[in-house]
Amino acid sequence: MNQYQGWRRDSSITGHHESGRDNAQRVVASAEDFAVADRAVQRLVECGVPARGLSLVGRDLRVGPPVVGQLPTPEVALRGGVLGLLVSASVAWLLVVSDLVDPVAGPARLTLSAMIMGAVFGSSLGVAGYGLTRSRRPAPAQVRAGYYAVLVDEELADRAAWLLQDRHAGLGTPPSSPAAT
Repeated sequence: MNQYQGWRRDSSITGHHESGRDNAQRVVASAEDFAVADRAVQRLVECGVPARGLSLVGRDLRVGPPVVGQLPTPEVALRGGVLGLLVSASVAWLLVVSDLVDPVAGPARLTLSAMIMGAVFGSSLGVAGYGLTRSRRPAPAQVRAGYYAVLVDEELADRAAWLLQDRHAGLGTPPSSPAAT
């Protein structure tokens, strides 16, 4: 299986880096999937192309609908229960330590009872609150790239494009560049 499947060779775009660098960069590969483009950058670095001369740029940006995941009800109950348990244990401990409550059955039994009640109430309120807001939770919009371009400094671009061609992987000598000599 070709691990670099999905790359497109695209050398028709040339531009200057907007971060203040003077080097012109050229697109040597592009991919619709970020992971594929990231593998291209990793391969170039492994083959000796300096990382400071590489850029991975998302192009054709679109704002899409937010991705809102739903939690399973048992997980919501567990999270609410743990939160209720911690809050009630803290409050009971503070009441006992500050002598605002003089428990008849002892401080340990008061704290344990408070923890159990807090876990039950926390679980109940967590599930109820989640049920009321399940489909109406606000979430930020997602920005997605149409494709990702691998840009390389102009003096390294020919060598980088050669390195990304699978038929040359491990064969022959790459074109020389001023940085390599």
